[in-house]
Amino acid sequence: MPHAVNNNHSKNDEKGAGDRDQQADSFDKGEAQRLLAKQKLNELRNKARELIAQGKYRKAFDAYVEYSDSMSKVRGLAGAESAILEGARKFGELELWYEAGNLYLIVANFLSNMGVISHAGDFYLSAAEALEKVNDKSLRGFIAACYGAASQALRGEKSTSESDKALMKGVLVATGKNPVEIESTAYKALRAHDFQGASEMFSEASSIYSLAIEELSDLAHNVDSGPLAVDVKSVLHHRAGQDLLASAACLVEIDKRTDAIKEKAISAADEFTKAVINFTPLFSLGEAHKVDYRRYSYDLMMGATVRSALGSVEDIETLESQLSLIDKAQTKGFEDSGYLVVAKTLMKTKKIKNVINDLREVHLGSVDEAKEQIIELLSTLEEAKEKGW
Repeated sequence: MPHAVNNNHSKNDEKGAGDRDQQADSFDKGEAQRLLAKQKLNELRNKARELIAQGKYRKAFDAYVEYSDSMSKVRGLAGAESAILEGARKFGELELWYEAGNLYLIVANFLSNMGVISHAGDFYLSAAEALEKVNDKSLRGFIAACYGAASQALRGEKSTSESDKALMKGVLVATGKNPVEIESTAYKALRAHDFQGASEMFSEASSIYSLAIEELSDLAHNVDSGPLAVDVKSVLHHRAGQDLLASAACLVEIDKRTDAIKEKAISAADEFTKAVINFTPLFSLGEAHKVDYRRYSYDLMMGATVRSALGSVEDIETLESQLSLIDKAQTKGFEDSGYLVVAKTLMKTKKIKNVINDLREVHLGSVDEAKEQIIELLSTLEEAKEKGW
């Protein structure tokens, strides 16, 4: 027996040595491939530089694209994107905006795929701004998609205002209209008690967001970035819902007849519900950012609020089912805003009068200035519902 045990040890030792040799060989091969890839990248970078110096810009651009293809296939080469960025800036100096924009886009996509979201957002913006200078309508899809991607990245790493600014630029490119300017005019009309004018302008702004959802989705299908990101789409539904709600609320000041405001209220509730349904999957995928929690819980609250006022029980259950799909640990992130408390109360009681005081306390986002009109709208709808419309 001792002899047999010694033989096994010997065999195990031999096997272990063999495994180590294979691992060493594999490492050596991998390192060799890595060095060859790095050498090829350096050659392509030098080639692109030389071609630019010679004024052969088309060939230089092709060399940078070839570099980017090789770069994307090699993992772990920190800073490899700097060559593409160098090219983008050089083309920008030469006012070759198409080439500059495309190289900025390559850098942005590379950084995004590497998880460096904070810098990716800046380069998506650079790509969009460069491509706009080409003045080619056929590039509208690229530009709008770049602004949408920038909005998504900036919302996760920087301020909501920067993200919104990028998204509004995307909306302007896609639709040719600026909803923020129209909203500003609507609030001026509201302060002047021109409720009819304010209602019409809020409605117009909402229609631009709805058009942007359609346009951006169609345009983004035609570019490499793929379909419009669901979180960007969710933000647009959110903003459309707010403007429709404000539009309906302004009409209450003119005439409390529910037939005139019910349709807008239903449309507003639909937008908030779409915003919720679109965004819910991102929680389970781990792609929801802190700034998204507040907006999501707001949309839950406003969807449940308007649905309660209208008596749409099944629609409230839809919102409740969306909330149930999110892990309870994650929903704690909603509670700081106070919106979730209102939403849950309405899901349970479906009575606006139970949350009137709460609604007066929470901030209603961009439509907070119309809070009193909105509360009046909700009370009017609930009263009409109880009378059987």
